Amino acid sequence: MFGVIFIGLNVILLIFIMLNANFKGKKECEYKNDERWQAIQGKVSKVINKYYEILMGIAAIGSIAVAIFGANTNFEMYLTLEQALSFSFMALASINAVELFALRFYDSKM
Repeated sequence: MFGVIFIGLNVILLIFIMLNANFKGKKECEYKNDERWQAIQGKVSKVINKYYEILMGIAAIGSIAVAIFGANTNFEMYLTLEQALSFSFMALASINAVELFALRFYDSKM
């Protein structure tokens, strides 16, 4: 069951990658890299940088929590290589979903 959920999430994120590439390509042709498109991309890059900061914060808090609480308990947690790679893919691929939503938001707002 756990593998099916990972596969489903990975497929959804792959769809976001394709949608993001399609949307960006269409808008770059439409705006021909004018000032408006550059302003939209500037705002989107700020959103993506904030997302990276949030991901790094979550990773740092998680590693500190495991280091502090994991050593003092009998709690054992096993993470397979497949699960670790799936988590890292989801974290990196979800950036495309964030970028797509930010592009659509700032495109409609500006």
